[in-house]
Amino acid sequence: MKKRNRGEMDCAKDSKNKIVCVPWKDNSVVTTISNEYGMNPVQNRTRNKIEINQPNAIRYYNRFMGGVNQLDNHVSNYRIAFRGKKWYTPIVYWMIDICATNVYLLARQFGSTKDNLQFRREIARAPLTKFGVCEKKDSEVQEQSAKTEQISVFDRIKRNEKTESRGDGLRKRQ
Repeated sequence: MKKRNRGEMDCAKDSKNKIVCVPWKDNSVVTTISNEYGMNPVQNRTRNKIEINQPNAIRYYNRFMGGVNQLDNHVSNYRIAFRGKKWYTPIVYWMIDICATNVYLLARQFGSTKDNLQFRREIARAPLTKFGVCEKKDSEVQEQSAKTEQISVFDRIKRNEKTESRGDGLRKRQ
């Protein structure tokens, strides 16, 4: 196949399993295996000012490959770098990476302005701060102290109301 001219292709079919394999010569040999798209209809495409034939499977691959490449790019930027002894460890971490990337892309669609790194740090920090392993950010500490202060003021007011209503001789705090 390497010695063929640009735009030439072959086709191998497995009728039992309905699978089609289409090797196609572009700058190098590109092989696609599909159970949806085959070689026909063949399209004429202009590549680098040369008109070549392009099989249908390649056309649909080029149309939809952007999403996969984008996902791979996002995952590769901040991949979980952990090596384990079990065979399934990389698969588990890859699945976590894919999930985190999908959630990040969804959050961006709904208006989040955080970048991928900030988003992943927030995901990692959330359970740690919840269980007291990691310290909270300064802004979170200030918010928490303001909430605590409000609660303590309400508690004092409630305590004062209770002591006044009991009438047991306790004086009001000044």
